[in-house]
Amino acid sequence: MAETDILVLIAELAIALIAASGIVTAIGGRGREYTPADRLRITALFASAANPLATSLFAMVLISAAVHPPTVWSLAGLASVLINIAGTLKILPKARALQRNPASAVSLLQIVLTSTLSVASSCLLLYNAVSLGAFWPVAGVCAYYILVSVWLVRNLVLVNE
Repeated sequence: MAETDILVLIAELAIALIAASGIVTAIGGRGREYTPADRLRITALFASAANPLATSLFAMVLISAAVHPPTVWSLAGLASVLINIAGTLKILPKARALQRNPASAVSLLQIVLTSTLSVASSCLLLYNAVSLGAFWPVAGVCAYYILVSVWLVRNLVLVNE
């Protein structure tokens, strides 16, 4: 499978997850008010699905502009890191505030696990930008964010049942 085909697949999966989360949000919210934990899950879902979508679209634009492939993967990885930082700055303070509330459904394990893996993926992408310039770290991190999005959709569905 060509790199552009994989990028198209990543973008399609991210769009499908964003659409699924919209459906779960609309159907699951009937007749009740969302809790702060639910709102945090929805925000995290959109952020984790937006990262691979924006990264893959940015990489496809660079490829269509005939940019040298190692430069494409370096720039796409840096874009993913910036999106990750922006999402983390929006979500982490809310998650930490909810974690302090014993009645919330956000556990310390969830926060530590997702934060640690996000930092590790950002380090991998920075290393890729500086020395590798390879496709696989960008695709791997996008796959990680797709899996996080699937996990968050699952959590939204289970919480709303």
